[in-house]
Amino acid sequence: MATEMGVEDVLGMRVFELRDAILNSEYFDEEFCREFLNTIIEERKGKLDEKKRKEEMEIAERKRRADFEQMMRDIEMEFETQKKLIELEGEGHFTRACLDIEVSTNRGNMGNEVRSNLSSETRLKVEVEDRLKAYEEAKAVEEGRKMEEERRMNEIIALEEEMRLKNERWLVEEQMRHVQEEHETSMKKQKCLPEERCKRMNEQNQLLNGEEEKFSDEDMEVTQAIEKVRVSKGEQVQTRSTDQYAVAQSVVVEKEKEEISVDVIKDKDESNPVILSKERIDFDEDEIEEEKLNLPKRENAKI
Repeated sequence: MATEMGVEDVLGMRVFELRDAILNSEYFDEEFCREFLNTIIEERKGKLDEKKRKEEMEIAERKRRADFEQMMRDIEMEFETQKKLIELEGEGHFTRACLDIEVSTNRGNMGNEVRSNLSSETRLKVEVEDRLKAYEEAKAVEEGRKMEEERRMNEIIALEEEMRLKNERWLVEEQMRHVQEEHETSMKKQKCLPEERCKRMNEQNQLLNGEEEKFSDEDMEVTQAIEKVRVSKGEQVQTRSTDQYAVAQSVVVEKEKEEISVDVIKDKDESNPVILSKERIDFDEDEIEEEKLNLPKRENAKI
């Protein structure tokens, strides 16, 4: 896997090997691959721009060197021309000095003119040598400056390359660390999921138990209330049935009395009445209710 490799191994891979390593790795997702490829494309583009810039700088440097060399060649040609002219002038002065010496032998100034001509030739030679020496020194200084600039440029390029490599390594390490952290976080979440599920199930069970206890208490209260209502209803029904039974008994007694009074045949000759029928008559509840209503009327009539 890429996480088990070093940064140099990852950077040293070929394209197909790197692609297979990324696709077969479980630590790299699609977003990371996209960012990684974009980073590589940007770095490649930067390298091409830097290479183009270096080529332009080299072309400009070669042009500047060619111009400088052409200028130096022109100066050298000018110096050679002046040197030849000075030499020719010196030879002419020397010839003229010899002629003057031959002509002015009688004048007594031969030594002075020869010395003056020799001194002028020497002065011209010294001037030419000074010019050549200054040219050599300027050339040496220019070469030293070029070497110093080239050395500085190489140092800057090496430093930029080193910084770029450090940035690339840091970026790859950060991406790998980010992927590892995400993987560890996902693993922790996966480990915490069963615990959270158990905790939620326990909380739900506690809530259900509480609701069941609450419902059981409410059911007990409802049952007790129903029992109380049933008892009170039973007592009311029993009391009502007792009242109805007492009224019915009184009505039955009255009916029996009436029937007995109707069925009794008074014998004029006999002092005791004869009872013909004493059968008990069953009444319905409607008849009992009617008798309840008629009972006060009958009592008032008797009174």
